[in-house]
Amino acid sequence: MSFSQTKVRMLLFCCVYFVGISSVQAHHAGGGAGSSSSISIQSTRQSLPRNQVYLNAGIDFLDGSLGEVFTYELQGEFAVHKRFSLGVRLPFEMVRMDLLPSSNHLGDVSLLTKGSLWHSSDERSYLTLGLETSFPTGNDQGGRGAGVVTMTPYLSFSTSTWVLDFYTNLSVSP
Repeated sequence: MSFSQTKVRMLLFCCVYFVGISSVQAHHAGGGAGSSSSISIQSTRQSLPRNQVYLNAGIDFLDGSLGEVFTYELQGEFAVHKRFSLGVRLPFEMVRMDLLPSSNHLGDVSLLTKGSLWHSSDERSYLTLGLETSFPTGNDQGGRGAGVVTMTPYLSFSTSTWVLDFYTNLSVSP
């Protein structure tokens, strides 16, 4: 790849990740609506098995400027083989409210398995199959966990061009 193509890819990467990845979602803490913004650099579902660690972070603003909810997710993957990997996801939440004491919480911890089903000869396109198993380590009564073991299978297809990468996930949620 030439130096100018590398510059174009880096510019597009910055535009997509720093401008396009923020999203506004509804948040119903306290009975009303607020806003949310999160950044997720990469999901391990969308790549071939490899050794990697990601930190995803987000912030929710509670209604009426009552405080903030900070969410962090540490996710790691270890490639056992070039076609198979194991991983773990640790979600954390910190609640900071103006009128109440602050609190920190652990969500449901997940174990991840992923295998490569197919990849193109140039390794620019690939198909992976995985299973995410969540364990009830979070407080389900406080809304920070499911309260049961959940298993979520998924199928992911990814392809890349010299400028853009495309990811498609198909999963079955409980």
